Amino acid sequence: MSWMAKVVPVRIRLVEGDTTRLFRRTGPAGGTYYGRYGRTAKISRDETKTYQIKAEVLDAIPYTTKESVPYAH
Repeated sequence: MSWMAKVVPVRIRLVEGDTTRLFRRTGPAGGTYYGRYGRTAKISRDETKTYQIKAEVLDAIPYTTKESVPYAH
C-alpha cells in the first residue's frame, strides 16, 4: 500500500480590533507635603489597539522536496 505525505497550509491574519484604555498606578513618586515618603501616586492612561489572530486552514497539498518546486531554482 502506497501513501503520500500531505502538508496542511495555514493562513494567519491579524484583524484590527477596538481601542483599549489602560490605567496604570505607580507607587510613591517622591516627596510631598506629608513628608519625604508621602502618599503620592502617579496615575497614567494609555490607549492601545487590540488585534485578533485568525487562522484559516487551507486544503492539504502533497509534500514535495524543495528541489522539485519551481521557486527553489
